[in-house]
Amino acid sequence: MSEEHVHSSIEEAGGAATGFTGTIENWNADAEARFADTLMEVGKFVQGESGCLLGHIKAAVFKDDGNGLTLNLIDMDNGVEHHGTLARNDLVKFNFMCAVLDVDEDELQHFMLHAIDDSGLDYHIDIESLRHHHEHHHHDEECTCGHHHHHDESCPCHGHEHEHHHHHDESECTCGHHDHHDEDCPCHEHEHEHEHHHDGGCCHHHHDE
Repeated sequence: MSEEHVHSSIEEAGGAATGFTGTIENWNADAEARFADTLMEVGKFVQGESGCLLGHIKAAVFKDDGNGLTLNLIDMDNGVEHHGTLARNDLVKFNFMCAVLDVDEDELQHFMLHAIDDSGLDYHIDIESLRHHHEHHHHDEECTCGHHHHHDESCPCHGHEHEHHHHHDESECTCGHHDHHDEDCPCHEHEHEHEHHHDGGCCHHHHDE
């Protein structure tokens, strides 16, 4: 069954099908394990929301020539299945997808972003892939996810930005992370950053000391 058919079937059944693309630097065996753990975290979230994992969670990691591997999670007991191999690379592309039943689509993507943000991967998300999702699923509801958010109405991609280790004196939050207000922010949607200044790009870098 093709990926497109699975996604359309999930959507027809009233489920959630979402995802995003990007790049990962310093790809190696450790990064592969971290990405697999990310899929498991999303699986736990889905299981907690719906009672079980009905659908699939998938990540494709590949080079410019298209060669790479896929990580699949369809059964929490069996864990993540690894198909193919991908040697160490300075930079690879990824496509992180999820199609499941009985979970809110925006909350699902929100959690996927948190999961990859917490993975320790040195990654960059393609903002256009997030904009594409929110062309049909835009919302400005108050976030209850546990991270600090800010909302800048002048920003071209307003949504869920998650930034770590930035301090602010304007908005109140109850969650334990810090963000900052940057009126010139060019990427105010689903950005997750660690000690990273806005310089016109939307990078999500994680550096383990």
